Amino acid sequence: MSNNKTTMRYLYLRIYSNDELQAYLSEMLAEGWAIEKTHGNFLFFRRHQLKDARLCVVTTECTDRSPKYDDQVNEYIEIALRLGWQLLCIGDYESVLPMRRRLYFYTCDPAAEPLEPDEAIDFQNGWRAGKSTRKWRIGWLLLALAALLTTVPFMMAEGLSLPFLWIDGALISAALASHRLAGDRHALYLHVTEGVPFGQRAPGILRRLENHLTLSLAALLAGMFLLLLS
Repeated sequence: MSNNKTTMRYLYLRIYSNDELQAYLSEMLAEGWAIEKTHGNFLFFRRHQLKDARLCVVTTECTDRSPKYDDQVNEYIEIALRLGWQLLCIGDYESVLPMRRRLYFYTCDPAAEPLEPDEAIDFQNGWRAGKSTRKWRIGWLLLALAALLTTVPFMMAEGLSLPFLWIDGALISAALASHRLAGDRHALYLHVTEGVPFGQRAPGILRRLENHLTLSLAALLAGMFLLLLS
């Protein structure tokens, strides 16, 4: 049963493994929200009650920007249907070389056979997540240091400035958030490449780290706006 109520979430999809994304979507489904479509990093949900449903997120390589005419995507969907799964939606392509996209399935049939993960794609997802967050960590650290080396001498000479304090705080926060994200994604990389256990992780830890970085970016924009007004 579904209705017209919708909601949207923004996720840095490239840093999520399929299992982590599946866990997040299952939490949303438990709250009555089923994924309906994706556009880039935006996920759109519709109020939908799927009693006793299981979700599965898989990544497949594709050959066409439009999934409608993509033989590999359609072949995977046919296999999933034969195993007792139903398609929720087809995600946007997330990489170009090779071109890949995620497929989102559900089933209410307890006898439905699981969809086997692709170890090569899991490896690629873990490598991509680790590489991306390492770049973020270096970039935000350099920006924070550059800002501090500029604003601190200025404020020592001219006095404290609220916009500069705000911007410095936002950049330091972003650097800390990206550092923690990089550490968490490195653990994912070691897990998929060397079988190192992930260890005990608090529920939703990745989403909280992601939100920390997003809020830091919003604070940075607010600080720049204050600077323009000053």
